[in-house]
Amino acid sequence: MLQHRLTNNVWALGQQSAGFVAALALIAIQVGIGLLMKIAQNDGKYSFSVPGSIAISEFFKLSIALALYSIQLSQRRELQLGGGEYVSLPTSNSATPDIEKVSGDNRGEKGLLRSLADEIPLEARRGFWNLALFYALINNTIFIAYEVADPGTISLVRSTVTGLTAFLSTIFLERKISNLQWLAVAFQLCGLALTQFSTGSGAVYSLSVYALLFFQVFLSAASGIFNESLVKDEGASLHAQNAVLYFVGTLVNLVIHLATCVFSPTEPGLLTGYNDIRSVLVILSNVLIGLAITAVYKYADAVIKCLATGITTALLVYLSSLLFALPLTFGAFVGTCIIFVSSWAYMRNPAKATQAPAMQVAPLSRYKNLFQRYTNYALLTFTIFTIWVSVQTRLYVNHLAADDTEPITIVEAEENANLDILESPFSKTLGFIRWNSPHYERIPLAEKYRPFFHTLHYSGPNISNIDDIGQNLTHDAFQGSTEVYLQVAETMQMILDGDSWAGFHQQDNTAHGNTTSKPSTSDIEGLLYWHFDAWVHPLEFASEDRRKIWFNDVSRPQNPSFDCMTDPTQSLWSPLHDGRAFHVQALATVEKLVAIGAPYRIDQHLFCTGWADFYYIPREFFEDYIYLALAFHERLTFHEVAIATMIHIIDESRRRIPGRSIISRFPAWGSCCAGEEPSVREVMFHRMGHKLHYDAENQLPVEAFYAKLDRDGRMIGKEIPEPHWVKEKADREANWRKGTNMTVIQESSERDEKIVESEKQDPS
Repeated sequence: MLQHRLTNNVWALGQQSAGFVAALALIAIQVGIGLLMKIAQNDGKYSFSVPGSIAISEFFKLSIALALYSIQLSQRRELQLGGGEYVSLPTSNSATPDIEKVSGDNRGEKGLLRSLADEIPLEARRGFWNLALFYALINNTIFIAYEVADPGTISLVRSTVTGLTAFLSTIFLERKISNLQWLAVAFQLCGLALTQFSTGSGAVYSLSVYALLFFQVFLSAASGIFNESLVKDEGASLHAQNAVLYFVGTLVNLVIHLATCVFSPTEPGLLTGYNDIRSVLVILSNVLIGLAITAVYKYADAVIKCLATGITTALLVYLSSLLFALPLTFGAFVGTCIIFVSSWAYMRNPAKATQAPAMQVAPLSRYKNLFQRYTNYALLTFTIFTIWVSVQTRLYVNHLAADDTEPITIVEAEENANLDILESPFSKTLGFIRWNSPHYERIPLAEKYRPFFHTLHYSGPNISNIDDIGQNLTHDAFQGSTEVYLQVAETMQMILDGDSWAGFHQQDNTAHGNTTSKPSTSDIEGLLYWHFDAWVHPLEFASEDRRKIWFNDVSRPQNPSFDCMTDPTQSLWSPLHDGRAFHVQALATVEKLVAIGAPYRIDQHLFCTGWADFYYIPREFFEDYIYLALAFHERLTFHEVAIATMIHIIDESRRRIPGRSIISRFPAWGSCCAGEEPSVREVMFHRMGHKLHYDAENQLPVEAFYAKLDRDGRMIGKEIPEPHWVKEKADREANWRKGTNMTVIQESSERDEKIVESEKQDPS
C-alpha cells in the first residue's frame, strides 16, 4: 500500500515537472522563432516558398517521430524477450502509470507501419488528419502575419486565445476553471492590451492586419482544444500520434506548395532559398516548436500553453522595440508586469479536483458522434477547403498586401518628424544612359545624375576604350543602336551575378567620375534606362511604385504608342507599313517562344510597339527581361517592337493579382525623332522628355535643367528644414480652435451683409 502511494506521488510530481519544463521550452522556442521569422526576411519577403518550408519542417518532424517510435518499439521487444513488463506511455489524465504485461501485447514484434496502424485506431487517424489541416491553415497564414507586423504584436494578439481556450475547455473538455483562474485570464488580457495600445496613438496596425491575426486566434483555439482531446483521449504513444499528424502535415503542405507553383510562376521552388542560414533556422525552429507544443498538450493543458505564449508576448514586445525600432511605452511596461503576475496566479490557483466516474465517456465523444455518418465527406471537404484557402492566401492576400503598400518615397520631414533626411528615389537603382553617337564630351553633364543613383552605366560606341572586354557594370561599347536591349540584359545579369567588376578599367572609371571603390550589386533594386539627350527629374518620381515596370506612352505621329495588336494596319507608326516591317521579326520570335514552351503566357499572333527611350525594370523581373532579350536579339528585332513586346509578355505572366497590370505608363514630353525644341517652361514642368538640343543656339533650356539637377543633387543626404508655413499653419489652427479669430469672422459677416444691402438699393 505504501509502495503504491509512493508511486502515485512520484508520478504526479514527475507529471507536473514535465509540464513546467515543456512550457519553459515552449517559451524559449517561441521567442526565438518570433524574432527569426522577422529577421529571415529580405525587404519584407521570404526568399523561400512558405508552404514548401512548412512541408520540409513537417517531414523532419515526421522523421523524428518515427525514429522515437521505433526506439520505443525496440524497448518493448527487449522487455518482451526478457519476460518482464513495461510501462506504457500514460496520459496526463492518469493518476498512476498503466502497467501491462508484454505477453499480452505483441505490437513490438510487428513492423513499424503495422504497429503504428494498431497503435492509432481509424477514428483517431481521422482526428489527426483534421488537426493537421488546422495547423496547415495556421502555419501558412502566420508567415504572412510576420511580413506585415512585428513579432511582439503578433504574439500579443495571438495570446488573446487564452480566454477563448479556457471557455471552450469548460464546454468540450469539461475542465473546471476556478474563479481566480478566470480573473487571472481577464487580467492577462488587459495587460496584453496595454502593451499594444496607447491613448495617444491608438493601435499600431490597421484593421486588416488585426483581422488576419484574429483569424489565427480562432484557428489556434479550435485546434488547441481538438489537439488536447485527441492526445489525451487516445491512450496511444505520443510518438505514434505525432507521426500520423506530421505525415498528414507533410502531404497537405506539399500539395499546397505544388498548387501555388502552378498558379504563380514566381513561387520559389521547394529547395530554393536555403543557401541562407536564416532560412535553415526557420525550418529548424518550426521543427522544435511542433514537438514542444505537443509535449505541453500531453503533460499540461491547452490553457497553460496559451499562458506560456502570453509570457512570450511580453518578451517579444521588449525585444521588438530593441531590434525593430518600435516604441516602448510605459503602458507596455505595466502590461508586461500584469502578464507575469496573472500567469503566476493562474498556475497557483487551480480548480479543486473532483472524483471522476468509473465509466467516463471522453468529453468530445458525444460531439464526434454527430458527424460520424458523414466523416469521410466532411474530411474531404475540409481538406479541399484548407488547400484552397492556403493557396489563395499566398496568391491573393500576400500580394494584395504588398501591392497596397505605400511606394518608397522621399523622406519628408513634415510627414514624419523622425525622418528628415532627403533621399533619392533611385538610391538603389542603376541608371543606364545610352549614347548612339560618340558625344562623350557631355559626360560631365551626365555626371550630375550620379548623386541620385546607386550606379551609373554609360553605353555608347567605343566608349571608354573597353572593346577588349566588351562590357562591365559601368560601361559598354555596343556599336549598334536598334538592339541595345541586349546590353541592358547583360548589365542586369552582372547585377544578379554580383561579379560585375571583372576586367574593370580603374583609370577609365575614375576619369568618368566613379569612385575608386567597387559597390556591391546586391542592393540594386532596379534599372532605369534613358537616352543621353533626354531629361529626367529624379526627385519627381518619389511617389511612384518601383515594384512595377515603367514604360513611356505617348500618342504622337512620330512615336510608336505603347499598344499591342495582331494586325500592323492597326498602328499609325510608319515603320510597320513602309517596307521595314519590324513586326515580322517580333512575331517570328514569339512563335518560337511558344514552340519551345517558354514559361510565359504568350499569344503567338500578338506583337507590341512602344517608344523605348525611357523605361524602368524592377530587379524582380531581371531574369524575365534577360531571357526574352536573348530570344528577340536572336532575330535582331527592332528595339521599339522588341522591348514593348517583352514588357507585355512579362506583364501578362507576372501579375500579382489577375486583372491588375504591373506596368505604369508614363507620358513624356516630345518624341523620338522630331526636331522640336522644348522651352525652359516645358523642361522644368515635365519630369521627363526628349530631347535637349545641346547644339542649338538657345541653350537656356539645357542650362536651366542642369542647374536644377545640380541643385537637387546637392540636397541629397541633407536634413530638410521644416518650412515656415508648417508652423504658421499649426499656429493658425490652434488660434482658430481657441476662438481668437471669431472677431475676424464677425467683421467679415457684417461686411457681406452691407454689400448685399447695397445691391438691393442699387441693382446696377
